[in-house]
Amino acid sequence: MTQKVVVLALFLFICVVPLVGAQTLEYYGIEARLDEGRITKNSIVLIFDAQISHLDYRTGYEIYGLEAESKYGNVNCETKGGKEGTTISCDLFNTEDVNKTQVQLKFETRDNIRKRGEYYEFESTYLVDFPVERAFAIIYLPETATLKTNISNESYTPRYGKILSDGKHIMVYWEKENIKAGDDLKFSITYKMPLGAESFYDVAMMVIVAVVLIVVIAVGYVSRLHKESSVKVVMPLLKEDEKRIVEILTQHNGQAIQKVLVRESDFSKAKVSRLVTNLKERGIVDVEHIGRTNKVTLKLRR
Repeated sequence: MTQKVVVLALFLFICVVPLVGAQTLEYYGIEARLDEGRITKNSIVLIFDAQISHLDYRTGYEIYGLEAESKYGNVNCETKGGKEGTTISCDLFNTEDVNKTQVQLKFETRDNIRKRGEYYEFESTYLVDFPVERAFAIIYLPETATLKTNISNESYTPRYGKILSDGKHIMVYWEKENIKAGDDLKFSITYKMPLGAESFYDVAMMVIVAVVLIVVIAVGYVSRLHKESSVKVVMPLLKEDEKRIVEILTQHNGQAIQKVLVRESDFSKAKVSRLVTNLKERGIVDVEHIGRTNKVTLKLRR
């Protein structure tokens, strides 16, 4: 009897451990919105390349107001505090027959922004516990905030970040691929806020500064990143193969059947299918099944 128990335990260990240890993140999305009260509102999107039943997401700070949802099923999360921060422990239940797991975590932190003289410093580390194929991070500054210097990349790290604006906020974003477990993502931004924002004069000055800043950095407007972005804004963030699919759709007035994408891209059917699926998951295209093929529609403003 004891021998049977040992054999069963070994069998379960062999089956379960690879599922936990071999997790790979296809996409690690980070959105952080800073407000005037020094609160950071975080939205984390994790897309795994397989179905998983449990996830521990570690943070290096205390979190508040946790919300979680799973695209392909249900998720139940709880927080566990410790000396080194908070761990979000989630049980996931996929209800759809897909070999993928996607979970979104929303929470607030209050330890990432400090005031130093006339400037504010945002610093945050997003831990990487799994290999990551692609990561995208974007930080929204508070309304009316401006970067510390006119030389933009001297106001934030890593220095390869880029700037966007939606007319209300300055946003700094970064994109990185092929990240190893343990290579944590660290971001910092130094910015300043207008004085006496409650007065009409200061409000008017903030508007003028915001308008001038938009002209200087010449980045255009982004109303809803990922959902209503323009082709011009999103194209630099795509891989070359993904750009080719978007270019073909643009040439066909934003719509084309999948066979057309295969023919004009010279990609295989499987590759086009994979690219379309990735673009759909990120809100760039819609896919409609028509008979034995798909109609792919570009959701971006052209």
